[in-house]
Amino acid sequence: MKALLRNDEAGRIEALLQYRILDTQSEQEFDDITRLASFICGTPMAVMTLVDTDRQWFKSKIGLEASETPRSIGFCNHAIQQPDPMIIPDATLDPRFVNNPLVTSDPNIRFYAGIPLINNEGYGLGALCVLDDIPRQLASQQIEALNILGRQVMKQLEWRRNLDSLLLSTVLDTVNALVVVLNPEGEIIGFNRACEETTGYSYNEVRNQCFWNVFTEPKRCRTVRS
Repeated sequence: MKALLRNDEAGRIEALLQYRILDTQSEQEFDDITRLASFICGTPMAVMTLVDTDRQWFKSKIGLEASETPRSIGFCNHAIQQPDPMIIPDATLDPRFVNNPLVTSDPNIRFYAGIPLINNEGYGLGALCVLDDIPRQLASQQIEALNILGRQVMKQLEWRRNLDSLLLSTVLDTVNALVVVLNPEGEIIGFNRACEETTGYSYNEVRNQCFWNVFTEPKRCRTVRS
């Protein structure tokens, strides 16, 4: 059974891409948190996932071989739909997962506990989760410890995003040229000081506007200026 997507799914995916972390190499900062989650909960498997458009990708993992799974069968696809931890003592007794291939075949998940990774804008990006191939329960102290670790993951992600944004802004503003940064949809996500001085637009005026609408259609230009 698939989880229902939230109405802001497009915004969630856009937010996820801002972190520029998908398909990056493993890093000790995240691996240490994942391993600690496994130790605290006594589970053979733990993973930090990021839920992309069609897949859940594993930034860090313990006890799993795969680096990603289809989103349609991912437990974390359900976890990101809620603000609280998602605890499944026995997946074979849960109608959402009883026929899930991750339950009926390798890695034979029975127990799942996932902490949604929610950013400052309220988007669920993925989850920090622990898993086992036998049914089990967690003590309240273990759940609270997972919550703490989940917050540490988000602090790492936010720190990196803010640093990337600061570095990009600093570089763009020191370049003696007009620089506009576009996302894959052609929307403006970067606009340096030289562009502001030359065009008369501020970055806030053109942010997230389609580049071709702003700079090739005079009527659209006047709309943005007003």
